[in-house]
Amino acid sequence: MMTSRLEKIKTRLFEKEYHDPGVWYFKDESILDDNNRQQPLVVRKGMATRYMGEHLPAYIRADELIVGNPNMNSVGFGTVLPIYATEEELENAAQYKMNENSVWGHHPPHWEKVLHIGFKGITEQIQTALEQQLSAEQPDEKAVAEYRAMLYAIEGVCRFAQRHAQQALADAAAETDSQRRKELMEIHKVCSRVPYLPAQTMHEALQAYWFTYAMVNSGGEYVPLGRVDQHRNH
Repeated sequence: MMTSRLEKIKTRLFEKEYHDPGVWYFKDESILDDNNRQQPLVVRKGMATRYMGEHLPAYIRADELIVGNPNMNSVGFGTVLPIYATEEELENAAQYKMNENSVWGHHPPHWEKVLHIGFKGITEQIQTALEQQLSAEQPDEKAVAEYRAMLYAIEGVCRFAQRHAQQALADAAAETDSQRRKELMEIHKVCSRVPYLPAQTMHEALQAYWFTYAMVNSGGEYVPLGRVDQHRNH
């Protein structure tokens, strides 16, 4: 069964998907409006990440157990993000041959935190740091903006996972094969927990890892998966 599953996925990838760039989601879409144009740039980038988590298609291919498809952003393909920079910011960036797709890649997330405390725990840490800043006599405006951006981005990752949990349940309801229906129900259960909560099983750890990677990659950050075999789930 495992060999058959892997062979089917391998055939799909190497004979079709690696030859087809797919759909460039968010091309020419903008998150800018009268309410957020005055927000710091990094905050708007966080809002763009949340937007992607809310709008990237959530679908589950046949034979998949780990789900979630990032936007078509990778070395060799290019980058498409929702527009979050103002015209003035883009003009200024162009002087340095940069734009809102220019990223400082190759900085992977703190995978141990993603697995061990989940985004629930990470959110609590951010909120504590944010409260400390805002209670100071002179808060660090850049730090406050960065923390706010993080919270928006985390909302996007968690929403992406929730939408896959919902899709897995819908697919299970329509599935006629009992074995695949069981798999889809397990996917629903896993995606309902991670990456918001700490991973408790290998399946949950792999899914939390992939959801996080998919959203960071969709934001144009070319991050490595890192040494996956060295991350331990306690």
